[in-house]
Amino acid sequence: MPVRPRHQRRPLAWTIGLLVVLTSCNGAGPLDVEQEPGWLCTPVGPTRQVTVGLDTLTNSGSGDVRIDDVELVSPTSGLALTDAMIVPVGSDLVGVHLGYPPAADELPDGVLWGRGVPAGQARIPAGDVPVWNLVVGLALDESVDSATTEGFAVEYEYLGQKYRYRTPNRVTLEARPCQPPDE
Repeated sequence: MPVRPRHQRRPLAWTIGLLVVLTSCNGAGPLDVEQEPGWLCTPVGPTRQVTVGLDTLTNSGSGDVRIDDVELVSPTSGLALTDAMIVPVGSDLVGVHLGYPPAADELPDGVLWGRGVPAGQARIPAGDVPVWNLVVGLALDESVDSATTEGFAVEYEYLGQKYRYRTPNRVTLEARPCQPPDE
């Protein structure tokens, strides 16, 4: 094995550190587009399920983004993510609907629900057309009257690196009419 001159040797820790940075990245990725944070509270109705489609996913990169998973962020007890879809939409997002999936006649014009893809199989091409809507099904357990998630975490891969994007919208499901959040 050839020996490099002292000035060309790299410490092992530096090399391992560089490999960790190159293979796993939680910094800003191409889906990290600033959106205004918000809070949604919705009653769940008799089915205790809702559809929430408030977040857009825009790929600002130069290659495809592959969605690996969608998870709840810091959910309280009694809240379940039942499904996550990536749906191409026109100018209007899917929005909020009682039940999941939403009834076709309740969807805004331009929502291409039939072209939606389960989040774990979705690819989002570079560019901002079409607009891609993260649509989730949420359920409130019978054992609780209220539950909240601080948003949704989208795990994805871009150009061989892993990223995690957190949506800005806090969501609360209520068995009763909603109350303003504690400030």
